[in-house]
Amino acid sequence: MGLPSGMNTQSVLVIYQDGMVLRIPMAATNLVPPRPPSENKLTFAAITELVSLAEQWEVLCLSTPTKSGHDSTPVNKPKSPKRSA
Repeated sequence: MGLPSGMNTQSVLVIYQDGMVLRIPMAATNLVPPRPPSENKLTFAAITELVSLAEQWEVLCLSTPTKSGHDSTPVNKPKSPKRSA
């Protein structure tokens, strides 16, 4: 395995069976250390703002909304006559 001079470091050349040369992205190998997991932490101010927004949303979005318009009238179909056997 090697990296010819002048070649970018985004891939490596690997000699495979019967002299076959493969160019493999570095990200697909174990040659690059894994990236540390990103740690996103909310500040106290951000959490306070989030709670405030949630409380405002609760007022705007009622769980039992008021009715608008009129009820639709049911469509009554005439009953078909029963047949005797």
